Amino acid sequence: MKRRWKDKVWWAYYNHLAKARRRGIPFEFTFEEWVNWWEDHLGGNWFKKRGSHKGQYVMARFNDAGPYTPKNVKCILCTENASEGGWRVRRAVWLREPIDGCLMKHIPHTEAPAKRWP
Repeated sequence: MKRRWKDKVWWAYYNHLAKARRRGIPFEFTFEEWVNWWEDHLGGNWFKKRGSHKGQYVMARFNDAGPYTPKNVKCILCTENASEGGWRVRRAVWLREPIDGCLMKHIPHTEAPAKRWP
């Protein structure tokens, strides 16, 4: 399959792949698998329904762990994914534990949150 660099769908796939790699998360979808996954979950108009804004859907990993594979992802609203990740980040900052194997070095250990997180 010849891919055109101006194709918005291919760019969305490439962007997702590149961001996962930058975060050190394995991304095991081919372009065709990725498109089929979105079509199966959101239907024919899937490209307009996915994104990082309120009311749009994202491909989220279960428990925000492991690789991006068809068996380890779910389709949820962006706001739901952000609330899941936000709790995890706050907890990690409080306990000073790594997230996906990467310690959050940009947050000084001397700064403790105002509240104690569960």
